[in-house]
Amino acid sequence: MAHGPRIERKSRRQHNGTTKSGYCTTIETSMIRGPRDENLEYAILKIIMGWPATEGKHQAHWGDWEKSVRRLVFHQFTQSDLKSAFKRLCRRNVVCLTKAGFQPYECSDNEREEEDFFFRGDPFNATITDEGRSH
Repeated sequence: MAHGPRIERKSRRQHNGTTKSGYCTTIETSMIRGPRDENLEYAILKIIMGWPATEGKHQAHWGDWEKSVRRLVFHQFTQSDLKSAFKRLCRRNVVCLTKAGFQPYECSDNEREEEDFFFRGDPFNATITDEGRSH
């Protein structure tokens, strides 16, 4: 039986320079472990569904999406890896991607269209679909 990504509590040491000698504190962080591709998709969904008030919608520029995902995913990844994760979720009808002035993103492999949609201009929106809510 396949299981989804595992969330692991990981402690890391951080220097707190509030005193002359300084001291260390332990900070708990949640990291997603498992196959990288699944982790990226799971992190995107976690961001979209993260706040009840957003009702399954999140809007951000590419750099903000990338920073948010990096805080959640244990593995190193590239912009291409993250873009592919968005496209996989879109193709499987788990999320709908939209941007002001654009039709809903069709998850094509057109490089120019991808550049314009993901990396230029206004932020883009990711909205969970009815299919996506079942994940």
